[in-house]
Amino acid sequence: MQTGLRPAGNRRSSGRKPLFLTFAHPFKAGEVPGGLSVRTGGKELPCQIDVKRRYVDGSVKHAVVSVRLDSLRPRVPPRGNLSVRPGGCEGEEREPRNSAGKTFPTPHSPRCTSASHPALPAVIWHETEAIRKPKSRLGQRCTVKIRRDRFEKLAEGHFWLSTTPEKPGSKSWDSALPRITSWVKLGLRNSPGAELYFFNTHFDHRGAVARLESARIIKRKISSLGPRTPVILTGDFKAPPGSPPHRVLAGTEGSGTPLLYDSFAVLHPSPAAQEGTFHGFSRKAAEARIDWILFSGGFKVLEASIDRTNQSGRYPSDHFPVTAVLAFEEERGSSK
Repeated sequence: MQTGLRPAGNRRSSGRKPLFLTFAHPFKAGEVPGGLSVRTGGKELPCQIDVKRRYVDGSVKHAVVSVRLDSLRPRVPPRGNLSVRPGGCEGEEREPRNSAGKTFPTPHSPRCTSASHPALPAVIWHETEAIRKPKSRLGQRCTVKIRRDRFEKLAEGHFWLSTTPEKPGSKSWDSALPRITSWVKLGLRNSPGAELYFFNTHFDHRGAVARLESARIIKRKISSLGPRTPVILTGDFKAPPGSPPHRVLAGTEGSGTPLLYDSFAVLHPSPAAQEGTFHGFSRKAAEARIDWILFSGGFKVLEASIDRTNQSGRYPSDHFPVTAVLAFEEERGSSK
């Protein structure tokens, strides 16, 4: 199979930063029963396959393929088309696996992650139709997952991070792309009357003003729920602790006390040298922890960590997932 895709040139190709190409590819039924390999000029390239759809026989119907181009230096972009063939790297629905190839166990407590890591085990299963472009089924989704035996979904919704949050696909300020926040209201089945709101978001990767204003929109939404409403907010915020968006959500901007608390910072108050969460499949993380799990009063943090598990150098995402175990404070019961 030829993709017919010729990667565009990269102005930074002379540097040593990782270079990637990501593209979507459809397949015929039975054409790809398992993994894929990507080649150009007879050379196999490192790749990761994110399977989106499968046929009834289990073969791949549609996948997003990420190819690392570093090995082609200094000839980047490559000459000729990329050839996508059966075999090679396995197609995965981005299931997290440990080094032995086993899937992670399903947790019994909030182990939450950002929108860019939708298949990691979490407490909520919720996939909205919030999209970047109206009348399209493609675009960004802020996926959340639940254990249905532990939680009951009471309400759900989403809003865009723009000056018109109710308008699908809208963007404002210096945002490069439309961005969204999804939320779900949950009841705990083993604690009648106990409820919480779970928000999941993905901030813009370019617009510093957009990230700051997005934090303010979310703060207003959460504040409107009332001061005693339990809230968990997760996301890829594209900004480190101490940044303006972090100060809005987990600092004291506009009030004397924080709206939310950073679960990782609560248990690890002194920044560590290896605290970064974005690694870009390079096995070396950036310094900044740009993925956060924030929570309101009414919870206590039992665990908070950064999971760097991989399988022979293969990762379920280009970010290390951040995890947290939260429990209601005693006055609300002992539920996790």
